[in-house]
Amino acid sequence: MRSYCRWLSSGFTTTIVFILLLAYWKASISGALVAKGRLFPEKLFLHDSPMNEVSEIHRKIIMPSYTFVTIFVTRPGDLSNSTMLNRMKNMVAEFEAMPECKGPRFTHFWLRDYEVYLETKDEEAGVGADDDYTSSDLKKFLEWPEYESWGGFMKFDNQTNRFKAFYVTIVYGGANQSDWTQRHISLRRRHLFYRTSDIGASVYEDEALFTDQIETLLPTTLQALFVSLACMAVVCYIFMANIFTALIAVTSITSVCIGVFGFLTLWDVDLDPVSMTTIIMSVGLSVDFPAHITYHYHRTGLNPNLTSAQERLEHSFTAIGFPLLQCSLSTIIFVLVLLLVPCYMSEVSIVLVISLGTVHALVAVPALLCALSNTYQYFSLLRDNKVFIHSILFHSKVQYFCFFLL
Repeated sequence: MRSYCRWLSSGFTTTIVFILLLAYWKASISGALVAKGRLFPEKLFLHDSPMNEVSEIHRKIIMPSYTFVTIFVTRPGDLSNSTMLNRMKNMVAEFEAMPECKGPRFTHFWLRDYEVYLETKDEEAGVGADDDYTSSDLKKFLEWPEYESWGGFMKFDNQTNRFKAFYVTIVYGGANQSDWTQRHISLRRRHLFYRTSDIGASVYEDEALFTDQIETLLPTTLQALFVSLACMAVVCYIFMANIFTALIAVTSITSVCIGVFGFLTLWDVDLDPVSMTTIIMSVGLSVDFPAHITYHYHRTGLNPNLTSAQERLEHSFTAIGFPLLQCSLSTIIFVLVLLLVPCYMSEVSIVLVISLGTVHALVAVPALLCALSNTYQYFSLLRDNKVFIHSILFHSKVQYFCFFLL
């Protein structure tokens, strides 16, 4: 123990640990910067779940062949107004202009058949009718046998029979429809509605449960991490009552969290709701490791019998070092039971948190504490020497002045 504490308190060890920490931070940050929100429903089930086979069939066969989007319009307005009519047509045309669209012939849009109906009606009447695009004429349109199926796409007010809403389905296809890394394509469809909100347009798709989370995963994770770290900083300061000690503990917690985030990404673990929860939980799991060692080291500074960094560190390790090892090993052994369950993320993340936390608590944090203590003692000694030298010079000048007076 004494040899280990002497090694940790040396300047050579501090330099080596600092270099290794820089390399560790660089690798962790590099991994964290390439983190992307990707969702795979298969990871939400156990590996031997029959739902995985269903999800694979849906992903490999159904989604590339036929993926449709439903557009609901709740405020169609007066369709006899050419401006409003063109607004509806242009909205559908924008969705059909996307390269993934299978084309207008796959689109279910009642207005196109209604225009065919109007041409037929005008030919029979010989002149354009005055009731085109009115609710009463739309009712007549739905009475034709070949067009009555559109009644399921259109909604009328039960009291006034006024045309009040409709929906359109647009079909998409292609290999990228099954690639969850490309699901932001479907989000572009949502963004089109920022320009059509005046007509009450909204979109629905079967995969919205997952695609809605893609853009929010990373910012939500970072926000939750910052809030958790801020809470941990407040708690550490309350119990340690020393800002520098609390700062070291929070720095260690942040380092562990960055490592978990970065190495999970380098481990080819996607940022999804499961990994997001694990990363946030790592803040709580990693707080114990640096908190205990920093608190005991801070308390040893109040003992006048412990003057050097090595003595303070040896006393701290005697009190908390072995229990910390026991805690780490018992936790790792406990979570290894999860290897018997074919689940996603559990044992990987917890073992990573415990391992990084233990290394920080037994190597990185003690070395940093010793380095700061040695630096403080050096400058304190330097200051005391300066005061002593100034005192000697002052007394010498006084004696010299008195000599001439006498």
